[in-house]
Amino acid sequence: MNSTKFDYQQVKGTFEWDLATHEFNSSQKLNRLLGFNPQTKITYSDFIQAFHPEDKPVWDYAIKNAYPRESLKFEMRIITQDKSIRWIKFYGRMTYNDLNKIPIKIHGTVQDITELKALFFELKESEEKFRLLADSIPQQIWTSDIKGHFNYFNQAVFDYSGLGYEQMQKEGWISLVHPEDQGESIKMWAESIATGRELLIQHRLRNSNGEYRWHESRAIPQKDSLGKIQMWVGTVTDIHGKKNFVQELEKKIRIRTHSLVEENMHLAKSNNELQQFAFMASHDLQEPLRKIITFSNRIQEQYNKDMPEGSKAYLEKIISSSQRMTRLIEDLLNFSMIVGSEEQFVKTDLNDVLKLILTDFEVLIRDKDAHIQYEKLPVISANSVQMSQLFRNLIGNALKFSQEGVPPIITISARELSPGDIKKYPELHEDNTYHEITIKDNGIGFDQQNAEKIFTIFHRLNHQNKYKGTGIGLALCKKIIENHQGVINVESETGKGTSFHLILPV
Repeated sequence: MNSTKFDYQQVKGTFEWDLATHEFNSSQKLNRLLGFNPQTKITYSDFIQAFHPEDKPVWDYAIKNAYPRESLKFEMRIITQDKSIRWIKFYGRMTYNDLNKIPIKIHGTVQDITELKALFFELKESEEKFRLLADSIPQQIWTSDIKGHFNYFNQAVFDYSGLGYEQMQKEGWISLVHPEDQGESIKMWAESIATGRELLIQHRLRNSNGEYRWHESRAIPQKDSLGKIQMWVGTVTDIHGKKNFVQELEKKIRIRTHSLVEENMHLAKSNNELQQFAFMASHDLQEPLRKIITFSNRIQEQYNKDMPEGSKAYLEKIISSSQRMTRLIEDLLNFSMIVGSEEQFVKTDLNDVLKLILTDFEVLIRDKDAHIQYEKLPVISANSVQMSQLFRNLIGNALKFSQEGVPPIITISARELSPGDIKKYPELHEDNTYHEITIKDNGIGFDQQNAEKIFTIFHRLNHQNKYKGTGIGLALCKKIIENHQGVINVESETGKGTSFHLILPV
């Protein structure tokens, strides 16, 4: 053989096989793929001897069924002359005698798909690891198609219900719902399927011992880049203890207000467990996502030219969705850290915080030709890390939601509130000193009626394809302000920019 390195990925050989005489003609590329000299005249016997012994039945079955189907298409392994094992894909078509329609020849192509197959196995392994992780989580998880037909349950579902997969498919999830809750559950699920709105319902579910426990079921639609629902992902959380606690609390609250102390202890424990889970999820959930993104990018780089347009679109959606999921996990981790953190307040110069943030955004500011104007900011007692997150999110939003073709102009100003101004806010203490910091931009803005909604976690006013994000940033800003016993509000108008007002105690 030629000593030049052979690029198997580009190989697509051809052959012609006479069914009557077994005369076999092959192209030079096919010869090279099998490990022969390109000029060698190989026989049909040489050809089939290259098949992997375990995959030989695949060829026999394909030939047998090629007669009625008039074609053959399959994948199998071969062993080349240098004893290496490679995956190939066959495409073949029958040629018939025009008089009596008897098959006389098979014309076909053979393509090397070894690298693609390796990536497929890698992706499959990543998916299996992801499912293994889902099975290790105590929370019940399921998925369904766009019509609401369930197609996946994690191990926690089977452990709780005592049913197997076939039983769940046959009897349906509704069989686990308490008879008194079935009607409302079916109605709300049907409404979610019809409208595409998120499902959130509390109902009683039967466990493997025949007992009914209260659960909160949530289903979130997963959409493609055009906003079309592709599937539903649901979680089922046991809230039986919480439900009973609330009912008991409602009876005792009138005479035993001190029971709130015990509830606060439970809440602190829950927050600690939530934070521990968030750290675990940040690593273990992102690992399979990183592999999905890595191997998807490799497929895109190596096979983009030969890939059908439809497959390219699907691959791009896989990469985009995986990247968004990674951002979502990171943002959720940041949010959980803010929620569960013990605030450590130190003397913090907000001018130093702002300068570091502007340095981080230096490239984006230059690319967008943005102009940042700011006054001297105060020095306050604060958590410096949280202040950095606060300014990073707000300035980042001002740059991201700029108008097309219009250089962003961001103005940052500060003033000390007067006693009269402080009285306007019931949340503030009249004895404290407060500063109001205003971050104003000339971006796309939004309707003022949505001013409160934007601080809700996962709430987005813009399409995710045009403006990347997870809907957590402003919820995080509000939580930081609340941790500092301050107030945040916003003023905006569509097409005329947005102003965020941060009121923080000294």
